[in-house]
Amino acid sequence: MESRYRSKSIPVPESQLLTVQDQLKNNKSDQTLLERETTLSTKLEDTQTLFCLDGESIQSTEAGCLCDICEKKISFGIKRYHCIDCEDFDICLECSKETDHDHTLFVQHCVTSEYQKKVQAGTCVSDILYRSFHCYWNRPCFALTPFTSWYTYNDVYQRVRTYGTQLINNNGLRARDFVGICGDTSLEWVVADIACVFQSLITVPLHTRMINEDLVKVITNCQIKCIICTTEELQSKFTLLMTQCPSLKEIVLFKNIDDLILTDHSEWIDIVINAEDNDLLTIIHTSGSTGIPKGAMITEKLWKTFIEDGLSMHDPFVKAIFKPLCSTSERQALYYTFCSGGRVGICTEPSKIFEDIRLLQPTSLGCTPRFWNVLYAEFQCEYLTQLEKNANSCDPKSKDMVYQKVLTQFRSIFGERLTSVSTGGASTSETVKEFLIDCFGYGRVYEGYGCTEAGDITGDNGILCVGVQIKLEDIPELDYYQTDKPYPRGELWVKTRTLIPGYYNNSIDTEKSLKDGWFCTGDIVELIDSRQIKIIDRKKNFFKISQGEYVAAERLENVYLSCVYIEQIFITCADIIKYSQQQNAVMAVIIPNEKLLIDWAKNTKLESWTDIKDLCKNPIVNKMILVELKKIGERKKLRSFEIPWAIYLEYEPFTIKNGRLTSSNKLARSVVEKYYRNIMDDIVLISQVRDSGDNKKVIHDNFIANGGDSLSAVRLAALAKSNYGIEINVEKLLTSSTNNNVQLLLTDDGMLDPSLTVNNSLSENDGDILLTGCTGFLGAYILYELLKQTTNCRIWCLIRSTKPDIISQVLKYYDFCSSIIDIERIRPIIGDLSKPKFGLTNDDWSQLSSTISLIYHCGAMVNHIKDYYAHRTVNVKGTIEIIRLACSRRIRINYISTLSILPTNKIVNENDQLDELYLYRTNGYSQSKWIAEKLITQAKQRGLPVTIYRPGMISWCSTSGKCNEQDWIYRLFTGLIEYGIAPDVDSLMNLVPVDYVSKVIVWLGQQRESIGEIYHLCNMNSMIQFKTIWNEICTMRQKKSEYIDFNVWWTDVLNKVEHDKKNQILNGLLLFQNGIPNDRDKKILTKNTAKALQTSNIELSEINPTLFAKNLLDNLSRN
Repeated sequence: MESRYRSKSIPVPESQLLTVQDQLKNNKSDQTLLERETTLSTKLEDTQTLFCLDGESIQSTEAGCLCDICEKKISFGIKRYHCIDCEDFDICLECSKETDHDHTLFVQHCVTSEYQKKVQAGTCVSDILYRSFHCYWNRPCFALTPFTSWYTYNDVYQRVRTYGTQLINNNGLRARDFVGICGDTSLEWVVADIACVFQSLITVPLHTRMINEDLVKVITNCQIKCIICTTEELQSKFTLLMTQCPSLKEIVLFKNIDDLILTDHSEWIDIVINAEDNDLLTIIHTSGSTGIPKGAMITEKLWKTFIEDGLSMHDPFVKAIFKPLCSTSERQALYYTFCSGGRVGICTEPSKIFEDIRLLQPTSLGCTPRFWNVLYAEFQCEYLTQLEKNANSCDPKSKDMVYQKVLTQFRSIFGERLTSVSTGGASTSETVKEFLIDCFGYGRVYEGYGCTEAGDITGDNGILCVGVQIKLEDIPELDYYQTDKPYPRGELWVKTRTLIPGYYNNSIDTEKSLKDGWFCTGDIVELIDSRQIKIIDRKKNFFKISQGEYVAAERLENVYLSCVYIEQIFITCADIIKYSQQQNAVMAVIIPNEKLLIDWAKNTKLESWTDIKDLCKNPIVNKMILVELKKIGERKKLRSFEIPWAIYLEYEPFTIKNGRLTSSNKLARSVVEKYYRNIMDDIVLISQVRDSGDNKKVIHDNFIANGGDSLSAVRLAALAKSNYGIEINVEKLLTSSTNNNVQLLLTDDGMLDPSLTVNNSLSENDGDILLTGCTGFLGAYILYELLKQTTNCRIWCLIRSTKPDIISQVLKYYDFCSSIIDIERIRPIIGDLSKPKFGLTNDDWSQLSSTISLIYHCGAMVNHIKDYYAHRTVNVKGTIEIIRLACSRRIRINYISTLSILPTNKIVNENDQLDELYLYRTNGYSQSKWIAEKLITQAKQRGLPVTIYRPGMISWCSTSGKCNEQDWIYRLFTGLIEYGIAPDVDSLMNLVPVDYVSKVIVWLGQQRESIGEIYHLCNMNSMIQFKTIWNEICTMRQKKSEYIDFNVWWTDVLNKVEHDKKNQILNGLLLFQNGIPNDRDKKILTKNTAKALQTSNIELSEINPTLFAKNLLDNLSRN
């Protein structure tokens, strides 16, 4: 057995390690417990006196009980039979022989309190668990849906010991190693967890929905050596992450507990029970609702306290487990139920949770507000339905009768055993709490408050738990002070018996949160009494509106959840002052109750809708819900600015899967805020313009003064009409005659001239090739591939430069001047894409059209700062001229588009139609390419042979490392080298090598099968971390890679640029004021490309940052 290590990493000699068996052998009084381990499958011997774990007869003050059949007294210590399904049901030995009781009866020698004394006597958590297994060995312990067959404590014990032995023997683990556990709620998860505790392995629960970037951080920070997974999908996921996690050596699949081949106890590895109070037991990561999860260190002493505080004498004691076991509350509940001799039903199908609860009939149920909100919403639906059925009743009490009837129906869902329900993990609305009290009864509903770092802080009604000390800290910036009347207010700081020592390997956050033994909760409270508090909101959830007032987002969310049409809500603040003389205001993103909203639409005979998506876009629905919110605000006496000024109706719920809820079902505010920020800004302006009437001057002056341009006006007008059914006259925003012509974007630029028809009288033949953009980065590589992949034909290259050797200079720069290509086949044409017929004479135009049979249109203006009009002449008008040329003889076009014309927040297939709404949200370059591709598509519909290619972010060459000195990648990293430090961001980049893109375009451009197709050219399966590239650059420079907070970095960049305005390299960093580009959430599909390349020998090479770093540094040294 491996030696274990104390918290200070001081090795303990193996001779000092005591297992449970060792301790029992050294203590003759505990010999009974040792012997019981080998005879767990046999019944307890019939004896008049119960011998406990210490071998001594129990002396109890209890007088015994009465037999529930014959009513004779059963003296204490005499064998009785006990039902764990019924409340207080015991019978004597004689009656047990004839009873036809519905449930299994268990021999009960002593009361649960005596067993619990023995359990609590354990020296550490593993000892406590061991004693629990042996005290309750023949009781039912765990069951899975539908709870018809139960594992006993003995069944689970044997599997725990077997699995723990295999885990140690097969994976090179030693005591005090870190082991991750990742899987849905299951018995396998539980067995793995307890097995790790028995072997003194420090567990790190990992949520199945945790994003890869956070997983890598957690694994690396904790130096996790082995991860136990419960599904093959998770196993594959972690296998892929191993290359980024040096400490991770083993991925273990634990798929089915019944596949375990049980071994004899003689082969089991001994249990380690000499853990000390300050030894780490587990690391539990916080939910990450405000950022990246932090690892709370849970020690042996803390977990023992959790167990002891939760022990229950309730009999029967049945618990339903369905939330992720990586959460503190659910795992604690499982442990204290187990150590109380209770039983746990594991609900494995979230979609059937209410059905499972009805089958299991738990004695208590603790859930997050999200669970109770769903229950309440369903109740509201049923209640309103029943009211409609009884609408003609003349009985004045009919409404109350219906209410009570529906309450009874919902109460029955939870079975007959339920004695208490609790809510916690976030604030619960008063409306929902009132419903729970009506449903389950006063005194049976509890709202707890606590956190991972400090444990339980208050019980019901905000009463502080025993042993909790508190103090308030003033928050001047929010105007909260301890001197406030009638109640002191401020940030809550606490001291508890279950306070963590800190965050693992995270001294910065530890110092922020733990000060002189106090934990800074970040919650703002009112001190109602010396031992009673009322939570106002989270400190981080406040925002300040323009008139200087602070708004508590979570409090308002709970208030507005009482609206029957609202399922979920997110309160934020939008900057309406940007486009208006008004103040900024409260805004809301609302997920409506689908059933009730559809019922409302039917009852009001609303027109023009088919589903919830249509209703969410309907302005009448939007206005109705706004009115409902105003009524609630007035009824609850909210301040006027706390009532939402505008709302956005979203049909997709906030879930853990889409990242808008945390693993503990809390609102992931930073994620939701980021996702809806642009949408909310648009709603603000749309609503402002809508409400402005004819005051054109005010709207125009504010719009233009704050950066609004012609394209923005059209974008917003189209968005208002499409998404919200609001008609906005563009003239309200634009007054100049030139700006009025912006409507050409959709009415003219986006429509191909009807006179452009394809000349089908001339057949296609093998001829020369026209290439545009050959002096650009991708264009040069396409030219090289054309010279490699084709023979005999000439390559006509359209260039603006009058220098005859410009093309050869470009080829030389990229090292393309080799013997394998014939540069004599290149024919330069001096022309301009932005001019009609490229500025060629009619004769030259005619000669060109009669010579070529294939076009590669790669030329474009690329500037991510300039607007649409700056790109229009080259990218749109130039494409029209290409189409005009191709129509003259039905010449095939290979058009190089871009992935930047596609939205980034949804899955995009290659054959999907272009999203018009995205056109209104993107920058000038992407807008021009969007319009150009639309024109190419229309040309295809008129019979022109066309193939479209959409490259992603084109990176350096996979063989030479040559890069594009004009793109943002080059500017970013040259700027960082100049600055010296990188921002601490976790961006993932979808980079595709330029040589791969050019090979694919040239090869597919010659295949007849690719005509009419669209191809996405990107690298979705092998993205690269921003930090990986920066680390490689620093390594080659023999410098340490340094990172600082992005906001600190950006502020300092601005200061440096201000003092060195002529430094063009440093100025390049100004492009990144909104962050480093991150492709993590993009979902671009490449099925067409993969299928088309099956017959080619083209392979996508792995991105090599070393080549890029070397070439980058060489360029800088030359310059």
